[in-house]
Amino acid sequence: MTNLEDRDREIDITSYAEVVLAAQSADEAHPAFSNLFVETEFVPAHGTLLATRRPRSADEPRAWLAHLAATEGVTLGTLQYEATARASWAGAAASGRRFP
Repeated sequence: MTNLEDRDREIDITSYAEVVLAAQSADEAHPAFSNLFVETEFVPAHGTLLATRRPRSADEPRAWLAHLAATEGVTLGTLQYEATARASWAGAAASGRRFP
């Protein structure tokens, strides 16, 4: 996003991801089961959420995902995140509730 106006604007940006890190067919067959293998961690030094899927066997490769925002210019405040269930987040977003 770019502010093309002559005055400063403060914008809050919210992103959402439902991480599975598995084949779509496997997730569709057993969605609750697929999510059991996903672990997340916040890396403050990089402002990044990392997600990985624990392998179910020794020969299955470990998949990783990095979720971050790249900004140019001045940013205000601190990066915030919340790990929550999709239904909880969607309900809060629809009601206008702000996350801490």
